[in-house]
Amino acid sequence: MSKSPSPAELARRAEQAAKDRSVAPSPPRTDWKRQKAIPMAIVTLCIAVASIKGSDPGVVFPMLAISWLASIWLMAILPSGYRTLCVIGEVLFTAILVWVGVRVWPKPVIAPTPVPLTALYIGCEWDHIPITIAPGSSINVMWLEPSILRGNPNMPFVGPFDEIRSPLGKKNLEWPTKQDGRMMTRAEVDGVLQSSKTIASPYAFRCILSNYSVTLDQITAPLIIDTSDSKRHVYSVAFSPSVVGHPFEFYMVSKCSFGVVPLMVQWGEEATVRIVGEPVRRRIPLQFERKAWPSNLVMMGASWFVWNGAKGECKWD
Repeated sequence: MSKSPSPAELARRAEQAAKDRSVAPSPPRTDWKRQKAIPMAIVTLCIAVASIKGSDPGVVFPMLAISWLASIWLMAILPSGYRTLCVIGEVLFTAILVWVGVRVWPKPVIAPTPVPLTALYIGCEWDHIPITIAPGSSINVMWLEPSILRGNPNMPFVGPFDEIRSPLGKKNLEWPTKQDGRMMTRAEVDGVLQSSKTIASPYAFRCILSNYSVTLDQITAPLIIDTSDSKRHVYSVAFSPSVVGHPFEFYMVSKCSFGVVPLMVQWGEEATVRIVGEPVRRRIPLQFERKAWPSNLVMMGASWFVWNGAKGECKWD
């Protein structure tokens, strides 16, 4: 006959059974070498992407953040001896990216302001005086006279152009008029031929300056004049601001009737301009319109109209 357990033994057994019921059975531990595959793959992918896109901070920094999160996941799986290696590797990876950011990443480049294309044209053709001006309209005249072309240093904003206006009415204005001067006498015409080795002529030249690019608030073009004394003179002619689609028409008229007179007048190959909104001026080619006569070459000679005041004498440099 078996011996019954004592009350103390029964109490001990009941207490042990209660303890066994309160502790849940632990699941079987999966091998950590398999668990580390996913975070290791994430870290490797981040390193690869960051290496390929090393010059793009917008890619590198997100990859760095994702790799750090994957490393934290990895350290929770790895045994304690491997966690230190994981931290060291992530620190090295971060240090390399910082070095790349400081030494390799290109500095931001400010795109240069596009240079507007400029196209400035001038065209001249034969004309003569008197010039017919319709009622209520006007013409611009550029005087081929040295003192006017040189300008006055005390008045830098005065140019070589005059506006000749016809009064309102029904009649055209034939300019120049008797109030502006007189025609040469036959003896004066013969004297010019002997002294200046040229002829007196009624020639004037009608020119048009056209702008096909952008608005220009400053235009300066060189005017080259060869005189009857075999000398060459160069003057800078300043034009008014030019707006696209609004050509500037003017006449070149000589005031020199006696003595040294202009024989050949031509424009230089470049002009100095300033585009509206730009602080500096630039040099651009001065193109020439295709006319029946070469647009950059003007044959003058003595003016057979003797202008009042100047007496037809021009004093060149």
